[in-house]
Amino acid sequence: MSQFRKLSVVAVAAIVACTTLAKSSSRDDDGYSDNVEYLTFSLDTTNFPDTVDGKEVLTEYLPESVEVEWTGKKLKTPKSAAPKVKKVDGEYEIVVSEKGEDNPSGLKLSYKKSTGKVTGSFNVYAAYEGKTGKLKLKKYSAKVSGSMGSAKGLTVKISKIGTYSATLE
Repeated sequence: MSQFRKLSVVAVAAIVACTTLAKSSSRDDDGYSDNVEYLTFSLDTTNFPDTVDGKEVLTEYLPESVEVEWTGKKLKTPKSAAPKVKKVDGEYEIVVSEKGEDNPSGLKLSYKKSTGKVTGSFNVYAAYEGKTGKLKLKKYSAKVSGSMGSAKGLTVKISKIGTYSATLE
């Protein structure tokens, strides 16, 4: 390896180290960045149905009070984990992984600065018994649209269920 090449490798390593240090130094002792605001996404479930096509809607997995990071440019939702049916002590139960319990609906949001539009999606889960008596889950897709800071809030369209409102405050 030539002397110039070695020097280039050292210079790149120094730049990477400085960049990493700069990114980590913008966080406080709790690990939170100084310029991140936390918003809350909540679906209005006032008129939400209890059942869809004879299947019980699992309202505990709807996105209510989900904390979303807002950097002024980007929205970041918590890690998600979908509910699953597992057999526990001979009984079928619906469980969610601990790492995704803050966002079991799989809420995803994005923001387009040029238009001020917020778009996203999440899943609505419903439970029913299969032909063999085993508990099963049905997933319905929801689409989120609206504008940041809009007095009207956000609109949520859910296939086979309807249109609802949500807030991001």
